[in-house]
Amino acid sequence: MRSAFAITFMLICHLSVSTSALAQSVVRDYRYVTKVNVGQDDHLYITVAGNFSPDHGCTNHSYVRSSFPLSDDRTKAWLQLATASFLSQSKVHVWTRGCNGGANVDYPIMIGLQIFQ
Repeated sequence: MRSAFAITFMLICHLSVSTSALAQSVVRDYRYVTKVNVGQDDHLYITVAGNFSPDHGCTNHSYVRSSFPLSDDRTKAWLQLATASFLSQSKVHVWTRGCNGGANVDYPIMIGLQIFQ
């Protein structure tokens, strides 16, 4: 009985590690932010010159959606950085992980944003 429990526990741990590995982060540089939007779902959406890389596997490459709502301090900081890139046309470094899994549109989830001079 103990060995069956141990095997089941190891299998559950292995499956949880495997599914988290599927949502690996993608990091790319883009020329600058071209659009900044706060959606009706209270999340930040940004667009870059061109489109986002399809490496994340999401169906929509035109926007990324913040992983946190606008009330979160990280999203507020990303809003400031995205606006600065938009105004100055500064290069941005964007981290994404997974997709939001929306019913109609599947956006990459932004987990980080950095601006270059």
